[in-house]
Parts: sequence; C-alpha cells; structure tokens
Amino acid sequence: VPLIREKTPARFLFLFTALLWVSQIRDEYYLPLLFLTVYGLRLWISVRNCTDSKSSRVWNNFSTIAVLILLVASIGYLAVFKEKASEHSLSLCFGQHYATYYAKKHPEMSVSAMAEYQNVLKKSFEGRTDFFEILKNHPIYVLHYLCINGLKNSVIMVPAILRQRIFIFNPLPERKAEIAQIIFLLLLMIPGGLIIALRLRRERNIRMYISKLAEFGLDFHRLMVLIIIGSAVVVPLFLLIADTRYYSPAAPLVLIPIYFMSKASLDRLPRLFAYLSSIFFAILFCHSLFFRQETNQHLIRAMGEDWGNRMERTTTPPIIAGLFPGDIATFAFGRDFALECDNHLQPKKLLARAYNYVVINKYFRISSTWQKNKGLLEDFEANPEKYGYSSLGISKDKHQTAVYALKLKKD
Repeated sequence: VPLIREKTPARFLFLFTALLWVSQIRDEYYLPLLFLTVYGLRLWISVRNCTDSKSSRVWNNFSTIAVLILLVASIGYLAVFKEKASEHSLSLCFGQHYATYYAKKHPEMSVSAMAEYQNVLKKSFEGRTDFFEILKNHPIYVLHYLCINGLKNSVIMVPAILRQRIFIFNPLPERKAEIAQIIFLLLLMIPGGLIIALRLRRERNIRMYISKLAEFGLDFHRLMVLIIIGSAVVVPLFLLIADTRYYSPAAPLVLIPIYFMSKASLDRLPRLFAYLSSIFFAILFCHSLFFRQETNQHLIRAMGEDWGNRMERTTTPPIIAGLFPGDIATFAFGRDFALECDNHLQPKKLLARAYNYVVINKYFRISSTWQKNKGLLEDFEANPEKYGYSSLGISKDKHQTAVYALKLKKD
C-alpha cells in the first residue's frame, strides 16, 4: 500500500527493484516488470513535460538517489552472479502441469505428475521433453492444452481466491462447504454492490467512471499498479493447473472490490452497529486461522532428533529414499544428506535396509514405482518393523506424508 500511495520516483524505483528480485524466484513476474517499465516511462514523460518545478525536483531528493543506487546494484549483481537462464525451468513447469492435466484425463494411468512428468511427455509427444521442441512439432496440441486450461482457470480463479479465507460451514463436506461459503459472501456483497452501481449509473465515459472510483479510495494510479502486479497471473492462468497460490497476484483485484462493497454497506449503518458488524464478520471469516494448522513439522523434528541419536555411530550422511524427498530432507538435515539415485526407491535396497529414512506421501502412492511394487510397499507401510524400520509418524495435511526410520541395531 505505501508503494502505490503516491507517484514518486523513489516509490516507483523501489517497486521496480522488488519486482526484479521476485522475478528471479517466479518467472511470471517478468510480465509485471515489463508493464511497470512502460508505465514508469509514461510517468517520467509526464514529469518531463510538466512545467511545475516541484515535479521536476522530486528526482533529485536523497531517497530517489538511494533507491536508484540499490536498483543499479541489483542489476549488476544479477548480471554477474546469476546463473544463465535456461529452458529447463519452462520445460519442467509445462511438463509437470501438462502431466497433471493428462493424468486427470486418463485415471487408469498410474503416474505421479510432479515427479514422473517426463514419462507422460514422452508418451504424448513422440519422446520429446523439451518445451520448445514440443511447441515446434506439436503446436496444435500445446495450443489446445493452453486454451482448455486457461478457460478452466478463468472460471475457478475468483472462487479459488475467496475460499482460502472463508471458513464458516466446517461441518459440511469440503466441496459443499466451499460453495456455501462463497455464496454466503456474495449475498453479503449484494447491498454494497447495488449502492455503488447506483452511484456510478450516470457515468458513461470510462475516464469519468474511473475518476468516480476515487470517492471510494481507488484512483487511476493505484488501479494501474494493482493491474500491473495482477498481470503476473496471466502466465499461470494458461500454463499451470488450478492452484490458489498461482492466483495470489490477482487477489487484490478480487478483494478490493469486496472491501468497497462492504464499506458502502457499512457507511449506511449507525456507527456503533457498523463497528460491531465489522468485528463479527472478521471473526466469522477468520476464526479457523487462530487455531493450529496441520503441517509436517513434527516429522522434520523427529527426523532431526532421530539422526542426532545416530551421529555417534556413523560419519556418513543419512540416505533418504522416496519420490523426490529432498524437500523434507533439506529441512531436517540441511545439505548433509544423500538421496537414492533418480529420487526413487529401489525395492532391493529397501529389503537390504540400505536406507536410513523412507519418505512416503500421497504422490508416491499414485506413482508408477508404487504400482510396480504395490504389494511390498503396502506391506511395508502396514508392518515397518518387519523390514527393520519404525514409523516416525504421518502428517495430517493434504500430502499425507509418512516417514520411516531404520531401527538401531540395539532395537
């Protein structure tokens, strides 16, 4: 909010620097970075053409110079030290999400899309796994996927954003609860929406319409900055499968209208009643956030404590097996661990007790490795002691992660 309150060079340059760094983590933020550059040039030209000396002096203050130095230093650092961008990230991104889309269309196929996406790509695109090679040789199939995925995500984006912060009808089944909660919220917004619509009904010119929004606290500049940041959702909208985290850049564009409609309704109420209503709905919508959220932290702590008891007996790092278990292993052991080759589990090594830890989650349970060795692995989960392992627990989150530790010889 402070970054979009005023049109000053320091705020613009700081926002540009922030987007530059964010884009190094999430590639889709290069699009808002491009749009912000264009918008910034427009603002700069308007200042250059302005005869007001005060407008010209804003480029010469200390904060502007400091942020400009920070931006130049950031660009210099990235140019020298950042690894060369490759096509791997795009191929990985497309591959994993296309594989998820393909697996939903072919439920008979046993595959963990996030880990075994290359098998799906090879099967679908004549052995090709590189995105640009696939696009070059199969443009119609890629375009079909992007269109279908984009249409689907466009429909569910707003409900997906809203469902993350509304927890009212918990006793209902999950899907019915989400639908009921969204309908409940939209019904609450109807009075405020009608009030705003009546205020704006006489405006026919789009610029007058936008200027009218300033009465509700949203001027043209703030709207432009929100749209620029929200544009980061364009690439995930077409390329990635539905997931609320990919829609987060567009969340302000969804939630701010809700704020305006709520404010329009509350302004018509007596002040005390408006305050009490605000507190009531804040608690109603957010009450579940005050309670403990299920995670896999207890598994990470258990792995660290278990290995701490073994360190006196060995100098070699722990060996972890599973389907790409590197994430949980990194949190538990830092960089001091080894993974099974190709991030898979080898049944022979499991029977030989070659692994210190075995990590099994819901993605592993639908993988081709699991299907090939279903009997063995199901029996392993049911009776880990039979194979020389003990259970460290299972997470209650959506990943359903279970960790099994190799028993000490004294056990």
